[in-house]
Amino acid sequence: MYAKFSQLEEWYNEHKTPVYLLSLTTSSRDKTIKQAFEALRNGWRKLAHTLRKIRDERGIDLEYIYVYEPHQSGYPHMHVVLFGDLTDADFERIRKLWSGKYKIGSYEHGLHISKPKKHQEIEHVRAYILKYVQKSIDISKMDISHFVFLAVLWSFYDKTKWSKKIPRKTRTGRWVPESTGGGAFRLWSASRALTTVMKPKTTEIDATDYSVNYARYGEEIPEILEEISERSLERVVSTLYSTDTLFSLFDYGNIEPKAAKPPKPDKKG
Repeated sequence: MYAKFSQLEEWYNEHKTPVYLLSLTTSSRDKTIKQAFEALRNGWRKLAHTLRKIRDERGIDLEYIYVYEPHQSGYPHMHVVLFGDLTDADFERIRKLWSGKYKIGSYEHGLHISKPKKHQEIEHVRAYILKYVQKSIDISKMDISHFVFLAVLWSFYDKTKWSKKIPRKTRTGRWVPESTGGGAFRLWSASRALTTVMKPKTTEIDATDYSVNYARYGEEIPEILEEISERSLERVVSTLYSTDTLFSLFDYGNIEPKAAKPPKPDKKG
């Protein structure tokens, strides 16, 4: 996770675009928590479409990251980070759409906009997003509202019905639960361009000292190793095999790596 946002920081330092923070809420009156999720999702899809229209009309770059978070009641709301040179007129337009045409939330409280100070922009954005994502993946930081929130989010999958993803050229398909309608919910996501920016980078290294010809590992691994080495491990070896996300860590102070087993003889011969 930290590596993804480090790559985002590199992108931001190249583009230096204005940053805006949006909070999107929906009225909980006469809605269940599940209906509130659906209202936010449908409203955000429409709003994102409008933002793309603004981008095309004005010829500007416009990217975003969003994350869902629960209120104390378990009802969801959204935090959105917008990267782009938007105007007061643009924000007035989307505020009126959110409260008027879409009828998702009120004009006064449904869509709140703020702007971090210039020198705090990217640091604020990283903390802003990680704060809400980590609260919903770290069980030690959860309260009852998070459990209710996550239970409803997961209920959008029907585990009794399964469908197979269409295999891509670069990876095989896998079986996944079917959505109960409207698509799955992601706890957080980003625009297509930023999703590409934050994809893990891999590097080929010569790891012959460890009985591995070549290893591919994500750039976050050195940070993991540094953290572990601070815990007094004498030496750590990390390898990421093939293109999987699986990596193994060895305490090299006490355990010698085992040599690869030779292939079994062909019984037919």
